[in-house]
Amino acid sequence: MTRTCDINFTADDSPICTMTINITENDPNRIILNDLQHYFVNYNFKFSNGFEVVSIADFITSLEIKSNPFYNNRQMGTLYFSGIVLVKNELTTAMVELLLKSESELSRYTGTTTPIEYKKGIIMSIPNFSE
Repeated sequence: MTRTCDINFTADDSPICTMTINITENDPNRIILNDLQHYFVNYNFKFSNGFEVVSIADFITSLEIKSNPFYNNRQMGTLYFSGIVLVKNELTTAMVELLLKSESELSRYTGTTTPIEYKKGIIMSIPNFSE
């Protein structure tokens, strides 16, 4: 089963970037070493100006848009454009569950950090736990 969430990122003088995160648990189409339980995480991007990322070339173009959460981290965004496999454990499960929370629900856990910035921090740290 795939679960999704949409996150709207904004930046001055940029169209809104809607990032859809798709998270599949134990994707049967992924070959994982040692048959470990895992999450497969991938991202889709649409911008309020009508631009939609459908290829790696589009993604590279989208990195010029300040509202893209990978704007300041182009290398990471490009490396993980096609998705990330995470071994399922307590930490990665907590990260996934926090990403899937609504902004209002997540705000109960984020202190002074906005829910959007908190989710961006999780997104940027996910590759540190990839397979």
